[in-house]
Amino acid sequence: MDTLKRGFSTIEMMIAMALMVVVLSAVVTVSFGNQGFLIGGQTNAEAMNKAQDLLEREQALARKDFNLVNSTSSTDGFYTMSVDVGLVPPSYLSKSATATISWIDEHKVPHSVTLTTLISNFENPTSANTCNSSLTSGDWNSLQIVKTIDFGTIGGSVPAGSYALSDIDAYQGKLYVTAAKTTNTTDPTFFIFDLSNPINPTLTAATDTAPVIYGFNAVRVANGLNAPTTTYAYLANGYSHSYNSCKPGPSCAELQVIDVTAPNSNLTGRSMGNFMIASSSGPAVRGTTAGNALFYKNGYIFLGLTSTGGNGAGFNIIDAHDLPALFAAHANPIMPIGYYNVGSSDINAVTVRGSYVYLAVPSVDPPMSKVVGSQLITLDISTDITNPGLVGGFAGTGSGHGKSLAFVGDNLYLGRTSPNAGYEFHVLDNTSPNTNSLPQLRGAEIGQSVNGVLVRDNLTYLLTNTGLITTNATSSATTTLALPVSGSSYEPSLDCEDNYFYVTANDASDRGRLFVVTAN
Repeated sequence: MDTLKRGFSTIEMMIAMALMVVVLSAVVTVSFGNQGFLIGGQTNAEAMNKAQDLLEREQALARKDFNLVNSTSSTDGFYTMSVDVGLVPPSYLSKSATATISWIDEHKVPHSVTLTTLISNFENPTSANTCNSSLTSGDWNSLQIVKTIDFGTIGGSVPAGSYALSDIDAYQGKLYVTAAKTTNTTDPTFFIFDLSNPINPTLTAATDTAPVIYGFNAVRVANGLNAPTTTYAYLANGYSHSYNSCKPGPSCAELQVIDVTAPNSNLTGRSMGNFMIASSSGPAVRGTTAGNALFYKNGYIFLGLTSTGGNGAGFNIIDAHDLPALFAAHANPIMPIGYYNVGSSDINAVTVRGSYVYLAVPSVDPPMSKVVGSQLITLDISTDITNPGLVGGFAGTGSGHGKSLAFVGDNLYLGRTSPNAGYEFHVLDNTSPNTNSLPQLRGAEIGQSVNGVLVRDNLTYLLTNTGLITTNATSSATTTLALPVSGSSYEPSLDCEDNYFYVTANDASDRGRLFVVTAN
């Protein structure tokens, strides 16, 4: 009996030991599983932080320049990191940014985390550049014309004739085009196209706003500052008139403003006003001049004129925060709140970055500029917008005039006219805008006037009288898309929305064409 009991005890001990081994094995397995789970959780958290950092970096870039917010890719240890950026239609005033962090764990299993946010244009929210700064959908080193519209035979409400096209602005699904000169005084000088199909712009409105054959030199379009559902077109009148004899009205106005929110076929009744710009000493001392360049930002109109003959301020700042009230109560001529005298020079281009204004001019000497023969003037409006202060500029070699301006980040792109003994294209360092002469980062001899500059990612597009030149920031290679017409005294113009370029050019008879351009 005792022997039997001892046998059962031995068997019980063996069973107990076996159970203990099973239990310990389970504990060890669970412990290692928890350790792998903890490691995976830490990796996920780290990846999430990296995704948040990427999006915060894009937000910071947007505060500096909306054009800097582009798609990127990189690696960090075993992480692959990317940001996919795209404009958000139909307004194109914000970008969608998606940050993705991916990796493969020790078991060869792929993982990823994704975060998405919307990024707004902080610099100029009501009149933003709606061109997609990311290069997508094709080879943007090689361009092609996919549509041509001949304004001489456009039809509809546009009579056949010559229309010397002068400027273009693509904004929120619409294309705004101006003519500087027409065959007849009743011909339309302002055109609006619908871009629902961006390859095939459809004319929706055309109007004549002045009883002369001369129309407009420039157009800029923006949503109302306090009324974002209202859209205004700001137009620089191209009729060069004399202040000593011209009476206030459409023919004598340097500035016109039209409500283009919901245009009918001819914009009847949409004009907000026609305005002569007076200097501080009154219009009686003014020379013969016209509106020539425009920029709009956050409730202010920055207007550059053709030469006043030294008899008035060529650059003017107009407070347009409350347009309906301003235009209902205005008296002609109207007084700008701020101005700057550039002597006898035209102002060919105006742009604003932060609290600085940049003017492209033919040639200006001290005391109206910081350096002899300046083709660029920099004005500071941070302290007092009513009294722009001269702080710097740039003078390139040769006799070329300042013609066109563009910004990306701290780089200022300056186009000049030809013939010129020096560069026609300059990239300037604008890190310190109040530098007497902005440092040049690089330049190029183009051999033609640079009428427009547009930058997308690492590519820069230069519009000349005969073509659109593509240059690459990382190489010296260039390609050129020839324009089918050239030879007019009115230079071509260029703008972009989303993934399409829109170019105007004129033939020797001042007959304008509109070209839709995209990548090959």
